[in-house]
Amino acid sequence: MKKSILPWFYRVWQTDQKLPPVFIFKRKNLPKNMKFPAGVIVRAHEKGWMDESGTIEWLEKVWNKRPGALFKKPAMLVWDMFRVHKMNEVKNVAKNMKTTLAVIPGGLTSVLQLLDVCPNKPFKDRLCKMWSEWMCSGMAKVTKGGNLMKPESNLVSQWIKDAWVSIPSEMIEKSFRKCCMSNVLNGSEDDAII
Repeated sequence: MKKSILPWFYRVWQTDQKLPPVFIFKRKNLPKNMKFPAGVIVRAHEKGWMDESGTIEWLEKVWNKRPGALFKKPAMLVWDMFRVHKMNEVKNVAKNMKTTLAVIPGGLTSVLQLLDVCPNKPFKDRLCKMWSEWMCSGMAKVTKGGNLMKPESNLVSQWIKDAWVSIPSEMIEKSFRKCCMSNVLNGSEDDAII
């Protein structure tokens, strides 16, 4: 059975393919004429949240495109106790995709949620580096009042894509083992804490 994690970033085990990241801007709508980079899914939400419709969209546009999904191969998706993950409509969409949902109990996210265990820090470090380089490059603009203007949404999306691409697949695979998640059915990796 395949195992993975998320709401926003994840990996399908036993493949060399990371699924695309989803980024949610805190705004009502995305700019109409702005082009976003391929390989990243960009959404807008007034509060910058992942809600029920966003989670269902993620399941349909990202999770349902993973290797094996076309043939409805059974899969397991491991995610946290975010209330949306436990909603009936979300569970039904996952069930129709032959996906078993496993919810990480509260208080164990730092131990069992793949992204928190390994790739989040290097990912965020890479994003901070890109932002710092942008700030030092002179490309940052200021308002008439002298306040710093935020970077364009498409630039931030490119940073996210580049930072995600730079995370080696081996790091994600190591995260699975560190969280004691394995596809080996004979039990030989059940205690493989790295």
